[in-house]
Amino acid sequence: MRFACDTGDTGDTGGIGGIGGIGGIGGIGGPAIAQKRLADGSVIDLPGCAQVEVKPGEAILSTSCGGGGYGDPTARPIDMVREDVLEGFVTITRAREVYRVAISRDGTVDEGETRRLRMR
Repeated sequence: MRFACDTGDTGDTGGIGGIGGIGGIGGIGGPAIAQKRLADGSVIDLPGCAQVEVKPGEAILSTSCGGGGYGDPTARPIDMVREDVLEGFVTITRAREVYRVAISRDGTVDEGETRRLRMR
């Protein structure tokens, strides 16, 4: 969602950031973020609910998730996590931290490290 203002009015983020989707049956909730892009192109984080002055050339940015996850992320099949990484839906870092799958930059799965991660 993008809000822009050319009049220098005060805008309200209205709670667009901070509350993401809630996961079910062990799933992890997804993030929601509110930010302000300044006229120089830099971006600053905003609280989830705030009144913000928006000057000409600035915009309020809202990034939300599609919803929380369903089920234990470490139970997701390794090949499906790898495919999600290759498709750009999940980062290598998130695959390791959330799904506990070790994937290299070339897309190969480190099976030994993945076993170690999933034993935690």
